[in-house]
Amino acid sequence: MKWANIWELTKINILYSNPQILEAIKKKRAKKPEGRFSAYKSMIRQQLVGMLIMLVVYSYFFIGIDYRSMPGMFTVQLTMFMIVSLVYGFTSFFAIFYDSNDTKLYLPLPLKAGEVYLAKLLSAQGSVLTYLAPIIPLLGISYWQLTGSALGFLWVLPMVALILIFINLLGLTLIHFIGELLVRSPYKKTISATLMTVSTILAVGIILFVQFSSQNQMLSEHPTDMPNILLLRGFYDIVVNPFSPETFLNFGLTLLLVATLFLYVWRQVVPSYFRQILAMEHVQSKKKVKKAGAVKNLTLQQTLRKHHLSTLTDGTLIVQSYIMPLLYSFIFIGPITNGEFSFSDIPSEFFGVAFLVGFIFGVFFGSPNSFVGVAISLERENYTFLKTLPINFKSFLVDKFLLICLVQHGLPFAVYLLMLLFFLKPPFLLTLFFLLGVLFAAMVSSQAVYWRDYRLLSLNWQNVSQLFSRGKSNLLVALGILGIMIVGGLLTVFTVMLALNTNVLLVNLGIIVLILALAAGLQVWFYRGFWKKL
Repeated sequence: MKWANIWELTKINILYSNPQILEAIKKKRAKKPEGRFSAYKSMIRQQLVGMLIMLVVYSYFFIGIDYRSMPGMFTVQLTMFMIVSLVYGFTSFFAIFYDSNDTKLYLPLPLKAGEVYLAKLLSAQGSVLTYLAPIIPLLGISYWQLTGSALGFLWVLPMVALILIFINLLGLTLIHFIGELLVRSPYKKTISATLMTVSTILAVGIILFVQFSSQNQMLSEHPTDMPNILLLRGFYDIVVNPFSPETFLNFGLTLLLVATLFLYVWRQVVPSYFRQILAMEHVQSKKKVKKAGAVKNLTLQQTLRKHHLSTLTDGTLIVQSYIMPLLYSFIFIGPITNGEFSFSDIPSEFFGVAFLVGFIFGVFFGSPNSFVGVAISLERENYTFLKTLPINFKSFLVDKFLLICLVQHGLPFAVYLLMLLFFLKPPFLLTLFFLLGVLFAAMVSSQAVYWRDYRLLSLNWQNVSQLFSRGKSNLLVALGILGIMIVGGLLTVFTVMLALNTNVLLVNLGIIVLILALAAGLQVWFYRGFWKKL
């Protein structure tokens, strides 16, 4: 292997590992074209900053846990972060190995398959290490406690290296099987979108679980241990008692599994990579021929609906659309798991406060980085073509808005409903008004970002992440989340205190009237400024 070739290929593929960061770097470079920028170095720096943040944040969660009496907690937390790292590493592997579309360009060049494969593997390490970083303080704190001295830190580096190798081998094996699936299936976009969505939701759920479990252990007077996990218990026993039968069993099996995966990847996965890429090109060409010959008797409305849905297949876009409202539903349910507070005890007279809280949560449904926030721009070159057709273009945009709102808001709304009915269990009237508040806010905020997309219309984008950087979208989202949480929290506390000190019924009715008046005023503004002028 020529390491000069591997390094140049690595620098190229780092840019494919996170398209959103790459777009932010391009935008920065466009503002200062005379400046000296290195895109791959900028991306590496951002990944290092992410690793540092994870190290600092999760050190706080681990420092208050006594791992000497809770080996189960150690193995569960280690497992969770290994899964999160595997999930995010898997998405980077998929983007670099199969979504980058650059591998076929290397085929006629004098490059070995191993050089290309190793370069792609190295370029994905930023994503793997970012979410694997918390195991460094986890191992450091636990090993220090178990050995009773700073000598425990000597175990950290070799164990981190072993875990990193294990995660990479497992990720490469999984991505190989996904590649075999893509060889047999023409639906690459659908598979990519599904993998991105499921993996991100799984990773967020695991991170929240670790946070809440760690907080509960620190706050509890009598913390309870968690079940031990086979194999990973070896990373605990190797420090406590390296020559025990349990250590030989768990740690030995882990080493055997790593060795087996290494042999499989070296002998089977790496040599078959170029074959998979060539086979996928053949499958995609067959799909195009099949599509060209397929004719179905659909009405105009059915055809347009199918067209609207076909624009929503990008994995990154799906994750961005669902993660915000679903993330806050998990955060909402987390603090009540201690059993210290029951929503069933809240009087039904606080229906106005429930409507207000629902309205606050519903605002998160309409994000600029979501289906609705980029719906019109997703048409790309079709936008101009559709305007030339003998159809009512205003009706086209209205129907598109309603259908995409249904797709975007349906899943989070169903999650909120199930959470209220089966977990929080507030009185029925509070549930009803909370969900009504969510619906009102979702429709208002969705119209705002749909109109924004129309004003910032972009039809020549290459990656959906480019649409997320328009009009300082990322800054808008960040400040919007912070502002809504602060203002919404203060309003909720103020209205509850006001109701308790005055007239509960009158205050709650007043809240509903004010929110409905605000929504009606915004609706009139949207109609006159946007819908009427289409």
